[in-house]
Amino acid sequence: MEYILKGKEKIERSVISKRRDSRMDVKRVKQILSSSSRIDVTYEGVPVWIESCDEQSGVAQVYDVSNPGESVHVNVTALEEK
Repeated sequence: MEYILKGKEKIERSVISKRRDSRMDVKRVKQILSSSSRIDVTYEGVPVWIESCDEQSGVAQVYDVSNPGESVHVNVTALEEK
């Protein structure tokens, strides 16, 4: 197990990697769309549901969980898995 120091805190390197790699790619968005499980995703810190994803443009249609009537199109790299 490998650790790095962050200030006075010792953190496992795999934890840092997961934090850094929490941004989405098209492949992961497609996996989430086909999953039967609930997977928490945010856009700019707001919980969202992914409605669809255009693989060629890398754009997903999402809507705010608290306001499902309005959807927006966002780059998949702007989405974060929690």
